[in-house]
Amino acid sequence: MTTGPTDQSCAPPAMAAQSPWWAGVLPWVLLLLVVAIHSVRLSALPLRGEESRRGRIAIEMAESGDWIVPRQQGEPFLSRPPLQNWVIALFGRLLGQVDLWAVRLPSVLAVVLTAMLTYWYGRRFLSPIGAFSAGLALATFGQVLELGSLGETESLFMFAVAASILLWHGLRQTGYSPWVYWPLAYAMVGLGGLAKGIQSPVFFGLAVGVFLVSQGAWRELFSRAHLLGGGLAMAAVWGPWQLLFWQAEGWQAVRGIYGGDVAMRFEQLDLRTFLSHLAVFPFEVFFGCLLPWSLLLLALLSRSFRNAEGGSRPYVAFLAIAVAATFPTCWLPPGARGRYFMPLYPCIAVLVGLVVERSAAALAGRPDGADRKSLAWRRFLGATAILAILFSAAIPFAGAPAPFGTFHNPFPNFPSELFSLCVVFAAVAAPLAVAAYWASRSVRPWSAVVGAASVGLFAALVWNGPIVQWKLLLSERGTAEAVEALRRRLPADAELISIGPTDHLFAFYYRDPIRLVRWDRLGSEQFEYFCYSTQFSESPPMSELPFSFNILAQVSCERQETQNPRRVVIVGKRND
Repeated sequence: MTTGPTDQSCAPPAMAAQSPWWAGVLPWVLLLLVVAIHSVRLSALPLRGEESRRGRIAIEMAESGDWIVPRQQGEPFLSRPPLQNWVIALFGRLLGQVDLWAVRLPSVLAVVLTAMLTYWYGRRFLSPIGAFSAGLALATFGQVLELGSLGETESLFMFAVAASILLWHGLRQTGYSPWVYWPLAYAMVGLGGLAKGIQSPVFFGLAVGVFLVSQGAWRELFSRAHLLGGGLAMAAVWGPWQLLFWQAEGWQAVRGIYGGDVAMRFEQLDLRTFLSHLAVFPFEVFFGCLLPWSLLLLALLSRSFRNAEGGSRPYVAFLAIAVAATFPTCWLPPGARGRYFMPLYPCIAVLVGLVVERSAAALAGRPDGADRKSLAWRRFLGATAILAILFSAAIPFAGAPAPFGTFHNPFPNFPSELFSLCVVFAAVAAPLAVAAYWASRSVRPWSAVVGAASVGLFAALVWNGPIVQWKLLLSERGTAEAVEALRRRLPADAELISIGPTDHLFAFYYRDPIRLVRWDRLGSEQFEYFCYSTQFSESPPMSELPFSFNILAQVSCERQETQNPRRVVIVGKRND
C-alpha cells in the first residue's frame, strides 16, 4: 500500500522541510491581502438573491431555538442543510443582530481559510512564491471575487470540500498515518454535507477514488482507516443533525432537502439545451469564472511545463485527476452553473501557482525572455500592465461630470462621489501597471511576488471598483428604507400576517415574525394588518380577497431598480 513518498525527489522544497509552512512573511501578506480584498466593500451592495433567505432562516432558528429544521415563517424550507444558517446566527450573536455583515462575513471567512489552505497545500511542493501566487489566485478568481463577498453557500461549501481533498492528499504525501488523513478528510466531507448536501461526498469520492485507481492503489479504498476511521468521522459530523432532522420531519423531508435543488438542474432535458450546455459550460468556467488567472493555465499545454520533474509530479497528477474526475458532475447537468464547480477552484489555483513559479524561475535564468516558460509569464504581466493603464485613463473619464463623462447622464440621481471613486481607482491602477511591467522584466527572485500581487490586486480593483459600482447603480436600494417607513406607520403592538408566503427580503428587513396564513384559512383568522407577495403565482389575485381593505404600502423587492417591479409586497389594513 502506498503511504507517501520518502525519497528526496518527491519531497517538498528544502525550505519547506526546514521550516513550517507559516514561516516567513508571505503567508501573512497573503492573509492580509485576502481579508482586505473581500471586506473593503462588503456592505456596498444591498442584500441580493438568496442572501436574505439565508439570514431570515438564521433569525428564525435563533428565535425559536429549533436548530435542526430550516424554516421560513415557521414552515420547513427544504433547500439545503443548515450549516450556513448556523454560522450566520453565530455571527449575528457576536455582532448583536443578524444584519448584512452577519450574513456576508461567513463567506469572507471561508474564502480566507480556503486561500490559506491553498497556500498550505502549495508549500508541499512549491516555494513560498508559488504557494503565495496560488493562494492569491484562488482569492481573486472572478467567481470567487463575486461570491466571496455575498452571503451565498458556495464559499463555505468550497472551503469544506477543498479541505477534504487537499488535506487528504497533502497529509498522505508527507507521510502521515492513514488514521490521520482519512478521518480528517471525511470530517470535512461531513462539514460539506451540512453546507450543501450530497455534492460533498460525490466530489471527494470521485477525486480520491479515481486517483487511487489510476495509481494502482485501489486497495486503500478498502482499508480499515478509510472504511472505519473515515466512516466514523463523517458520521460524527454529519450524523447527529441528520438523525434529528429525520426524526422531526421524516424521510420525505430528507429526500426534499437533498434532492429538491438538484432535481431542478435536470428539468431542461431537451437535446438542444443539453448540447448547448455541453458546448458553453467549459468556456463559462475557463473564460469567465477563473479569469484572469486561467490564461496562465494555457502554459500547461507546453511539453516543457508538463515534463518538468522535481517533487511536483505526484501533486500535479493528483490535481489534474481531481479536476478531470469531478468536472462532469457540473458539465453534464443542463441546469448547472459555473459556481457549482467552485470546490475544485483551489486545485486549479495550485496549478496556477506552479506556472508562476516555473515561469519566474525561467525568467531569472534567461533574462532575454527566450525561454518559452518565461515568455508566457512576461506576456501575462504585460497584458495586465496595459489593461491597468487603459483602465486608469478611461474610468475617471467615464465618471466625470457631464458633458465629459459617460456614466453621469444615464444615472442623474447618483451621488457625485462616483467621480471621486473613479479617481481613486486610477490612483491605484497606475502603480499596479508599473509594478506589473517591472515584474515582467526583472530577474530578481521576489519580482514574481510583485507580479502576482499586481495581477491579483488589479483584478480585485476592477471588481471592487467599476463592477461593484455598476451593480450598485442598477440595484434596488430602497427596500430597507421602505420597510422601515412602514414599521413606523404601524402600531407598536401590531401583528402583521402574510396571505401566503411573503418575500424573504421583506421578511428579513421587517424583523418581527410574520405569521403565515393560507388563502383557504382566511375566513377563520382574525387579523387587521396583512401583506401579500405578488411573486407567488399560486395565490389568487388580491381582488379576490373576501374583505375590503386599504393599501398602506407597496414595497419593491426586486434585485434591480425598475419602474414596473413585479416582485412586490403589498401591505394593507382591513376595513371591516
